[in-house]
Amino acid sequence: MSQLKLKGIITPLVTPLQENGEHDEEGSVKLVNHLLKGGVHGLFLLGTTGEGPSLSPVVQREFIKTVTAQVNGKVPVLVAISNPCYSQSLSLAKYCSDQGVSGVVSTAPYYFPLNSSEVKNYFLKLANDLCLPLLMYNMPGMTKIHYDVETIVSLAKHDNIIGLKDSSGDMGYFHQLLNAFQEKDFMLAEGPEELLAETVMFGGDGSVCGGANVMPELYVKLFNASQAGDVTQIRQLHRKVLELGDAIFSSGGYGSSVIRGLKCALSIMGICEEHVAPPFQKLDKREKQQIHGFLQNNGVLNS
Repeated sequence: MSQLKLKGIITPLVTPLQENGEHDEEGSVKLVNHLLKGGVHGLFLLGTTGEGPSLSPVVQREFIKTVTAQVNGKVPVLVAISNPCYSQSLSLAKYCSDQGVSGVVSTAPYYFPLNSSEVKNYFLKLANDLCLPLLMYNMPGMTKIHYDVETIVSLAKHDNIIGLKDSSGDMGYFHQLLNAFQEKDFMLAEGPEELLAETVMFGGDGSVCGGANVMPELYVKLFNASQAGDVTQIRQLHRKVLELGDAIFSSGGYGSSVIRGLKCALSIMGICEEHVAPPFQKLDKREKQQIHGFLQNNGVLNS
């Protein structure tokens, strides 16, 4: 299980939905094809960008089945199994294994706050019980739990814990992790895409970038430039990533803006509809016009 190697741009897919909240299979197929054509190195389902906690078990499983069938082994597929209920996390992991998923991703169980000892014991138990490799997910903005470096170093000794996705946005913390694992084979990826270039240039393995749903080639190019240390190209591409964020992620002004903005962009591009899971709502006409203008000005609608 621990042979899974992850590196590069791992896209956290939005979950295409129909107006009634059911899974949009056609939209999911189009989205996967769009991302594979864009050259991304892996796909991540049911995370924050994928509205995972807001989706029914039926929708979750239909999405997993559709994506894995369409990918057909071309790139690794990861699935978030985070759930306050341990047995439900294991049940979803078992389904993932049956569908050919490459590995699973999990936060510590949210709602009840945990101390470092409880976090460590939870991940050790999960890693022992899983039939797939485990990537830990640090998302304190949502879970209110932050893993200290010592806990991560200790957990990394387990053969089935292969890495960490850090979405804290704390680059000082991430540099501590990079320093702790500079001599060890342990995957470290950042979530905030404005940190992609710095992450890779200082030795990180990649980034989990929501904007890659819309412009996958942009993020792949920035990853490649960062690996090569091409500062001129990095500055140009990094600026474009920031522009995308300003245009798409800021629409609406709430925590759901990333999801709603991405789905709006994808609907304009003809990939999937913009329906989001309750309690969120679609963007208004003014916000849609802003996103349409960005896509038009950047040649996305002409490609």
